[in-house]
Amino acid sequence: MAEKLKLALKKIHWSLAFKAVIAGLSWVYLPWWFSLFILLGIYFIPLFQTRNLFLPFLTTLVLGWVLPDTLFSGVLIALQMYLILGIKDFIFIDRQEASRALAVLFLAETGTAVYFQPENWLFGAFLHGLFFGLVYYFSGYKVLTVSSGGVKKGEKPVVLIFSFLLMQIAFALNFLPILTVYKSLLLILVSIIFFEWQKLIFSHELSKNRILLYGMLFLGLVVLIFSGSSWGL
Repeated sequence: MAEKLKLALKKIHWSLAFKAVIAGLSWVYLPWWFSLFILLGIYFIPLFQTRNLFLPFLTTLVLGWVLPDTLFSGVLIALQMYLILGIKDFIFIDRQEASRALAVLFLAETGTAVYFQPENWLFGAFLHGLFFGLVYYFSGYKVLTVSSGGVKKGEKPVVLIFSFLLMQIAFALNFLPILTVYKSLLLILVSIIFFEWQKLIFSHELSKNRILLYGMLFLGLVVLIFSGSSWGL
């Protein structure tokens, strides 16, 4: 048991975790301009691979600004900075999996932020869809190509198609007479499934059986969400 604990502790990059915790705490408890200064310092020191990961870093700042300054936001900022710094400084061995985990965090956070405002009018619905589609595009097109060093031919149209579909879904969900938390859950669910399909397309592993499997899984979870939701405008 002691040996397993030692191995688990060795896998944790403590200097990286310390920087991430400082970033999360500063975002919650310090003025925004001072916390922004701290996050910029953490990201740009050392000055290595800062250009490649700047877009995910900027996405972290934007999404953190959209959500309220709570402990939940601080935890998200800390997790995202931990992954970004680990990818940027080549600390993680499997940078591709770390990039995917970062993209899933972005999508989940966006699904929470999209329906945070109680207004449900037409222009707000359009902005929600546009915002989520853009975040998905940046996550799918930029973050996932960090480890490969570039974008292969045919990958960009796939990301654009999924981003456009998610924009339409996010727009349509605004008009469902269910609580906003369930709209967010549905949007996060759809985005994760699209994200997995995109990954399988890039690796040439998407088959009809997997499409049916994810489709059945989606329908089952949708039934569970609707059965436990309270309907109301």
